[in-house]
Amino acid sequence: DRLGWLEWIKLAWQWLWRPKVDLLELPSLNRSVMAFNLIHCLNDAPTLMAAMDEIQALNLAPPLVGSEFSFAEVPAALRAFRSGTTWGKVVISVP
Repeated sequence: DRLGWLEWIKLAWQWLWRPKVDLLELPSLNRSVMAFNLIHCLNDAPTLMAAMDEIQALNLAPPLVGSEFSFAEVPAALRAFRSGTTWGKVVISVP
């Protein structure tokens, strides 16, 4: 399956309005960005599924949840996250 022109426009719009992070500022804030990019698998579902199967086969422990907030408490969750005093994941439960 290939993306149509409308999907490309939506993808470009999302990319233009993505959250921006100053990577040079993160070390002084004692924060990091950890991720991996699978965009190259977007049009290759078998490769993506194989990668997901390999990740599931690792039987990784679930992430540590440090704080959980309801959707109504999003402002408090953001304040907690921005404070830099949280540990583990800050989770927002959506009904």
